[in-house]
Amino acid sequence: MSAQHWSDYSPIFRNERLKAVFSHSSLLLDGKEDQQQFASVTGLNPSRLIIPQQIHSTNVSVIRAAGRVNNLDGVFSANPDLICSVQVADCLPIYFVHKSEVVFGLIHAGWRGLVNGILWKSSKLLMDQGHSTNEFEVLIGPSIKSCCFEVSDDVVNQFNPAFVKNKGKGKYRIDLQEMALNQLMSSGFQKDNITVLSAASGGQFSGALKEKEHGLFTYYVLKGLGGDADDNQDKKLTIGELGKYVQVKVKEQAAIEGREQIPELQGDTEKVLVQW
Repeated sequence: MSAQHWSDYSPIFRNERLKAVFSHSSLLLDGKEDQQQFASVTGLNPSRLIIPQQIHSTNVSVIRAAGRVNNLDGVFSANPDLICSVQVADCLPIYFVHKSEVVFGLIHAGWRGLVNGILWKSSKLLMDQGHSTNEFEVLIGPSIKSCCFEVSDDVVNQFNPAFVKNKGKGKYRIDLQEMALNQLMSSGFQKDNITVLSAASGGQFSGALKEKEHGLFTYYVLKGLGGDADDNQDKKLTIGELGKYVQVKVKEQAAIEGREQIPELQGDTEKVLVQW
């Protein structure tokens, strides 16, 4: 697996002692070769991974040793030698990073977890450890959008109506990212400390740049973080600059393909992501 199959989201967080990465390809970590690839691309030691057995629950815990852990969908640690991990397909990867201390976590938030309170339980866990939610920055990573997440009558009543769009004929679309953002704020996390990465708006579909082996959104996020989005050339890249750059580039490329795609990057627009 090459580096282009990964995104390094570390610049989104103020705490330079911690690293946050996201793989755009499936990766098994059982074999020696897979672990070597993981280490070479991310610079992280795979033997230090915490690997939860995910069950779409609200179970979250502080973990103090590497290895596999059963029946968890959220793992937190204060050990700088450990690496939290989750696996997602359509579900949300949600990163928690303390602004100054080595305290971090990662949760797998599917619709069942969100409906049943995994974000509230994560907030409570951090507070039980003596922390304030104001001390943390949170990233809602790439996941399924409302264009593609559809439920029927037998499920829709479990969701807050504010995040439901009725398609008719007993079909409904749910905006899980907005639902997660709302729940995070209700659980005490400050909106200015939350960043949301979304490849498209509303009911739009996201596209890919096959020749670059990336989705449009990911490709231009990486280009922007590399310096192309530094609009005023001050050697500092803010969330506002990155969001504007990605939105313009993705919209232009999608138009060439005869469709509409307008990405969203929500967060504190003045926050500096990268300095050169």
